[in-house]
Amino acid sequence: MLQSRAERIKELLDNLRNMDPDIEGLVVASREGLVISSSLTGEMDDDKIAAFSASMGDASTRTFNEFDKREPTEILARSPEGLLFIFYIGNTGFLIAVTRPTKKIGLLFIDLRKTAEEIKKILES
Repeated sequence: MLQSRAERIKELLDNLRNMDPDIEGLVVASREGLVISSSLTGEMDDDKIAAFSASMGDASTRTFNEFDKREPTEILARSPEGLLFIFYIGNTGFLIAVTRPTKKIGLLFIDLRKTAEEIKKILES
């Protein structure tokens, strides 16, 4: 049986979250901040994550454009309690990851970039 695009994205998110215990939540959101898919632990609110991250993405894009730079491809915000990664998925949206503090940032970047590319292919199909 063929999976829908939403099912394929959800499976990618669940697999990545299950693979890395530092990942607390993953959300795919439109540029407008609407949830496309999510895989969360605890009581995280995917609507809030999507909306706030879309605002950050929009502000970052405007900032980069102001300095004649191309659109950013990723954003990393860090606090003592954890990290927030935002990866641009073409013109469609964002892959957002909320993680615990970790020393494996390089591995997370690799896994998140790969997942963002796979999601981009699904959304463009």
